Amino acid sequence: MAVRLVRESEWELARDARLRALVESPAAFLSTFAEEEGLGADEWRERVHPGDRSAWFAESDGERFSGVIVVAFAEPDSGLASLFSMWVDSACRRRGIGRALVEAALAWAAERGALRVELEVNEEMHAARSLYEACGFSPTGRRASALAGFGRNGDADDGEIGVRTATMPATKGAMQAKIKAKREVAKGTLMVTFELLGEEIDWTPGEYFWVELLDPPYDDEKGPRRHITVVTSPTEGGALGLATRLRDSAFKKSLAELPEGAPVDVEQPKGSFLLPEDTSKDYVFIAGGIGITPFRSMLRYIADKGLDYKVTLIYSNRDRESTAFLDELEELERAIPGMRLVCTMTQDDTWDGDTRMLDADVVKDILGADLESFQFMIAGPPQMAKSVQDSLLEAGLSEEQVAADSFSGY
Repeated sequence: MAVRLVRESEWELARDARLRALVESPAAFLSTFAEEEGLGADEWRERVHPGDRSAWFAESDGERFSGVIVVAFAEPDSGLASLFSMWVDSACRRRGIGRALVEAALAWAAERGALRVELEVNEEMHAARSLYEACGFSPTGRRASALAGFGRNGDADDGEIGVRTATMPATKGAMQAKIKAKREVAKGTLMVTFELLGEEIDWTPGEYFWVELLDPPYDDEKGPRRHITVVTSPTEGGALGLATRLRDSAFKKSLAELPEGAPVDVEQPKGSFLLPEDTSKDYVFIAGGIGITPFRSMLRYIADKGLDYKVTLIYSNRDRESTAFLDELEELERAIPGMRLVCTMTQDDTWDGDTRMLDADVVKDILGADLESFQFMIAGPPQMAKSVQDSLLEAGLSEEQVAADSFSGY
């Protein structure tokens, strides 16, 4: 089974799956075959294009999609995501495809800060309800409006087509931990490590984890639980760590004030933005600001394990004093034979190095070679990550060559 993110170039496969779903299970959807059959290629590309606010996932049998699901945020940084357009081909059911699709969508939402995920399900679709409950959803008791035009006799009827909304499952697999150490790694940037109490875990560099502050001095509507990239490496004594720009949110103010030894709950790291296993390729890591955190984990792991990677790290910040881990990265460059570090400071008059904003032309100039020769990984604020990713794709790179992750405020 291969559930994966749908690429914009696969819009025809997505369209085919959607139209098959509307023919096979018309009562499950708000739209109709007639309405969607006439949509053009541009509309489908826009629908399918993966971004920071929405994504399609599919299970593929090699020629067609045998199952699809869509996940989307209603508003940026709202913490609320929705699942919809879930469908599995009737010939492929009872194989675990539905659950795999839901779990992939939930993981994508969690990586982007979802604190709650909702979905609507027809009360008469017992198999679908059982699936969602097995994935940790539970009914809220709220009823949504009727699915217009899809009553048993073709008429909207809220009594016949009851729809309930379900919420993100509560925290599972939490492990007790405490704040082990805190240090400033740049102006306004705090690194915090957590000591696990009686637990041993492992993870792949690049993954994220959930952390919940148990006795925070500040609170707001988002609560004390967040997900954040693991900045430490598995080689550093198994201690989970994070690094964050200090802002005025309740979570960050609490994190800054809590003393060493303060209790927290953490969860096993997970994610898909990972250190690649293939060491034969030339990699370019592009980091903007706090987007350095997954790459710090990856590079520390490479150095500590003595792995034979070839990596160029292009690291963009406003100025030197706000550049997290700069001294350590320079040390890693000396320790890793295949590593090259290039920093750009866009607003630092004292910096005598590169000051350009990053795009495909600047990256090509820095690399001194054709872009097609490299595999790219990008991490940073949403606007920066998307801008650089789009620029590389417009320069002719394939979507398989460019992976991006974005970091929103919290």
